[in-house]
Amino acid sequence: MRNPSGGSNPARIIIVIVALVLLGVLGFFGWHRLMQWHEKEVQTAVEGERQKMAEQRSDNREDIFKWLEENVERKRPQGASKERLEDVFGKPVFKEETEECGRLERQIRSFFNYLETARGIGSKEKGAYEIFNEMIEDLAKTPPLVSGESRNLATLFRNRAHFFRVLGKDRIKLVLAVLRSDSDVLEHAMYNFYRYFISQECCREYFGSCIPEKTLYEYAAFFLDTLSGQSYLMRREAAIRTLTRYYSVLMLDRAIKQGINRHGIDLRPYIAELTNNIENRTDLRFKRRYLNKLDRLKEKYGEPSQQ
Repeated sequence: MRNPSGGSNPARIIIVIVALVLLGVLGFFGWHRLMQWHEKEVQTAVEGERQKMAEQRSDNREDIFKWLEENVERKRPQGASKERLEDVFGKPVFKEETEECGRLERQIRSFFNYLETARGIGSKEKGAYEIFNEMIEDLAKTPPLVSGESRNLATLFRNRAHFFRVLGKDRIKLVLAVLRSDSDVLEHAMYNFYRYFISQECCREYFGSCIPEKTLYEYAAFFLDTLSGQSYLMRREAAIRTLTRYYSVLMLDRAIKQGINRHGIDLRPYIAELTNNIENRTDLRFKRRYLNKLDRLKEKYGEPSQQ
């Protein structure tokens, strides 16, 4: 029966309101359950994709290098060719010989002969090899400062000018000329020098003595752990900078073995930094060799401190 005033029945209004509320509640719970189902399906799909990716991804570094060689290495400009290396170091360059010191001696002699003939370094009275040995002797007599470098500006500036003070202007020019004109073969040269003068100690056989380990340690510490050494490396080409740090780490490892790490340098952060650096480089011929060695050092010394 209609209300005489023309208004709606209050009971009917209440029923409608209650029905709307119930529908809203049911709709909310239905939507919530639907979203839960959808989220679960999304998570399942994501986990499935992650599992597929994990199965497809190999943690084997050899597989990664193979991919890089096929997709990156072959597309980038290559470094020194085999012919170029043979021109500088003689033949054969890569053939392993039983007498390694003999091979290293031959390649190093060939390198300095190349500098004499192709770059005009040296003279009849004093060849490039003799100039190099004199430089090594002078640097060994006057190692750089490592501890206390920044105690005052005079000490800092003196350390930053270390190579200029010890070698002099003319010999510095010779070194810079080689760095500029023959940077493509310096990786191979540094490898030979390290093995000949340090790791294999062939210099004892040919010269009767080698560079003192304490001197090598001071220069390695200088390049890695001083403002002057790092400043010097920042002015060098990126590959030379990386290789200098790499061989400095190897020399510090030798010093730690012999108990002469008097500056207390922690190798772990340098190992981690170098590994990351070399992994991202595509211009190093012996990249795998460097990373394998750094992996062994990482196993030996552990991860860097998080403090």
